Amino acid sequence: MRRLGILLLIIALYALMVPAYPLELRTEDGVRLIGAVLEVEKLDGEKITVTLGAEGAVTIREVPLGILKVRIVEWKNIPLGYEYTVTPRNSTIIVPGIYRVSVFVQGSRGQALSGARVRIYYGGVPVEEGITTDGLYTTLLPQGEYRIEAVYADRISETTLKVEAPREARITLDVFVEIGGLPLTQAEFITIIIIVALLILGIYILLYEYGAWRRKRLLARLAPSS
Repeated sequence: MRRLGILLLIIALYALMVPAYPLELRTEDGVRLIGAVLEVEKLDGEKITVTLGAEGAVTIREVPLGILKVRIVEWKNIPLGYEYTVTPRNSTIIVPGIYRVSVFVQGSRGQALSGARVRIYYGGVPVEEGITTDGLYTTLLPQGEYRIEAVYADRISETTLKVEAPREARITLDVFVEIGGLPLTQAEFITIIIIVALLILGIYILLYEYGAWRRKRLLARLAPSS
């Protein structure tokens, strides 16, 4: 009987524990929150701070009744503070308030600038950086106010964006055209056109004057024999 009681006690304790409890975080459109920092509290009061790895998930061991109190502290160094109670029936946490943001970087003619560097700041702290493709850089950001900076060669421009829903930011840099990979403003481009035109005109005048001089010299040589 004693052994039976011990066995039943072990079974009861095991039923109160989940040996390995998978925990996963996603946005409302299904993107995993890789790198999110969580504070996990078990029913027995034990607290754990974890960072989600490349899979956007983590396994918590020895969870009484399979219930956890989870607080998402931050993601991309941006505070979230979202709290959620996890049970065996809902181990995937859908985190609200994270939206898709598109940043379009263009030149002064509205042309897309591929290869522009986009830097995103929250509270003055850089939280993300990337490169545009066909002028576009797309990311996910928690709701909040951001400063977005675009850099192309030595040209820099920025804007602020308040994210409360999916948003698009458009940043214009003073790039009128590129020649040999060198970005030029409209004034610089016009200056180069004028310089080139003056050079061509100067070369034409020199050639014309040289031709006239050659003709005069030839006529001077032919005059005595006449």
